Amino acid sequence: MMRVKLPRAKGGAPRKLEEMKFRELINIFDGEVSYFVRASAVINGNGLTRCVTCDKPMGEITKFDCGHFISREELNTRFDLRNLGPQCTVCNRHHEGRKAVYRQKLIGREGLEAVLEMESKVGKPCFLSHDDLIKSIRGYRAKNKVLAEKMKGI
Repeated sequence: MMRVKLPRAKGGAPRKLEEMKFRELINIFDGEVSYFVRASAVINGNGLTRCVTCDKPMGEITKFDCGHFISREELNTRFDLRNLGPQCTVCNRHHEGRKAVYRQKLIGREGLEAVLEMESKVGKPCFLSHDDLIKSIRGYRAKNKVLAEKMKGI
């Protein structure tokens, strides 16, 4: 299973989550959620994953991204699973996520109300605490451990 590199203490051992700064926790949580979204897509597609925007078939989990409809800069929706989907690197990195197409596919998948609700959160304050992030990281690590085992059989 792919892991985010943990910040190290002076002795070289990974630091505990409780010792990390907020920004470090955000980066670790990004990695955990990204793995969850991509691994879930592989498992649900029985090994075949398609780009959420261009429908191109994609290969192994390290060859595609976890795309965001609403930018990752918006903490209110950054980790909202409705806002995330498997996306090829061409769409995500070279075409800025193909937002118009992504929005239409998202309406089909989640419904217009959900999309409007996410869009209404843009620019509003987000109240994630240090403890919330630690709890969420641990929760996703447990889920990802299960997904990694399931992926061995695909």
